[in-house]
Amino acid sequence: IIQADRLSSGFLYVVSQSSITGKQGGFDEKQHSYFQNVKNMGLQSPQLLGFGIHNGETFGIANQYFNGGIVGSAFIRAIGQSEDYLSTIPDFVAQFRP
Repeated sequence: IIQADRLSSGFLYVVSQSSITGKQGGFDEKQHSYFQNVKNMGLQSPQLLGFGIHNGETFGIANQYFNGGIVGSAFIRAIGQSEDYLSTIPDFVAQFRP
């Protein structure tokens, strides 16, 4: 992680879990401990949390430890389940705002 930070000219994508993307559910204590350890490393690059960010709660947790979260599969699912995906986007995004 430290070497990736040193070589980065953008941001670090912090992966929340060692599984496939699209998992539903929250983060357990082991993940919170990992997030805190990464936060305590004093990294120079911004860090964004990915994998498991699917609602306002998980996005809020990402923001407690990092500079934000990356929403992928949840967004694809939301627009894929809508007949008018453009009208779905504002409501989907609204759930991530404070």
